[in-house]
Amino acid sequence: MIIAISGLPGSGKSAISRELAKRLKLKRFSWGELLKKEIKKTKVNKLFLSKLVHDNKKLNNLIDNKIKKLIKRRKNYILDSRLSSKLAKADFYIYLFAPQSVRAGRIAGRDGLSYKQALKEIKLREKLEMEQYRKQYNFDYTNKRHYNILINTGKKKPASYYAKEILSKIKT
Repeated sequence: MIIAISGLPGSGKSAISRELAKRLKLKRFSWGELLKKEIKKTKVNKLFLSKLVHDNKKLNNLIDNKIKKLIKRRKNYILDSRLSSKLAKADFYIYLFAPQSVRAGRIAGRDGLSYKQALKEIKLREKLEMEQYRKQYNFDYTNKRHYNILINTGKKKPASYYAKEILSKIKT
């Protein structure tokens, strides 16, 4: 089984994909985690990282190619990436969404920011990523037609709650 998970920043993509991987005993690949490994020598925040990636097509291609190599021969895995529905031929394409206020609150708590700063950063980050994905990939990952399972994560529940909801839809 191949599961591709996408969503806006703060929608719970990483936490939920980790929980699903654990429950399904599947290998999980994360575009963001691979990117962080590539640039871990520099200590940058996510906003700066978004700007860096936005302007660096070579870096994007490097991570895309690493993901493609990792998933090429596998029959079972979870791909956690905003571009997952473009990079993987999956059985399930899952899109996670939540109101911007909820997502900013999650990011503030996770990254130790004020809510106001997290909201500012999330708006700029989304703008940069949308520009980048349209320009480099001609792709809008927020278009729900790319997905066969849509999950609203705005209820402020733990990742296990949403993983269970996804599992019920997968097994139906």
